[in-house]
Amino acid sequence: MVYNVVLSPRANREVEQILLYLDEHWYAEIIDRFMTDLANTLYRIQRYPFSFPGVEGDESARKAQLLPFYSVFYEVEADVIRILSVFDQRQNPDKLKSILSRD
Repeated sequence: MVYNVVLSPRANREVEQILLYLDEHWYAEIIDRFMTDLANTLYRIQRYPFSFPGVEGDESARKAQLLPFYSVFYEVEADVIRILSVFDQRQNPDKLKSILSRD
C-alpha cells in the first residue's frame, strides 16, 4: 500500500524552528545533513510505517528516531501517515505528552 505523508501544522513549525536554530548556530553542512536525514526518515516511515515502535501510553502513535536528538512521531490513518511532531528530545518530556494528547 502507498501511504501519503502529511505534516501537521505543528510538525511544520517544529521543522522551521529547527532549521532556524541550525542556521543561527551551525553551518550549511549540518542543515543539509538534517534535511537529508529527515527526508530519509520520512521515506522509511512511508514505506514501512508499522516497522517503528509504538509509543507507550498512546496506541495510535509511533516513533522513528531522527539523528541523536530528534524523533518523528506519527500516526497511520487509512492511507495517510500524519506526522504529529518532529520532537527535540532535549525538551521537557511533559511537552511531548501534550503533543501526543493532540492538544
